Amino acid sequence: MHQEQLDWVNKYAFADGRSLQRDKVLAPSMKSHFYIRMRGDIHAPMWLDQSKIGTWLAARVKTEKERRRIAKRGASAGASRAHAAPTPLKQGDGIDCGTADSLSGSDYD
Repeated sequence: MHQEQLDWVNKYAFADGRSLQRDKVLAPSMKSHFYIRMRGDIHAPMWLDQSKIGTWLAARVKTEKERRRIAKRGASAGASRAHAAPTPLKQGDGIDCGTADSLSGSDYD
């Protein structure tokens, strides 16, 4: 994507971690904004198709969700470790499972 296209899409489509408009609305708006502009490097129109805008927007939303999920997981894991009390160890509740030495007695020969 050309830098001017990225600037325009970031301004009108995705800002502050959320999508501002749908690709159906953005495509005609971008086309009217760049209607006589051509990219010099590939000799194509400066505006993007709706599918390309939608793909770009979906990728940005996906990365933003992933970033939020990681931040939430990190915050909740840190909070749960800090506030969680250690669980007391129980002594088997009266059940003796035994060890290898105690199982080698005369009862098991």
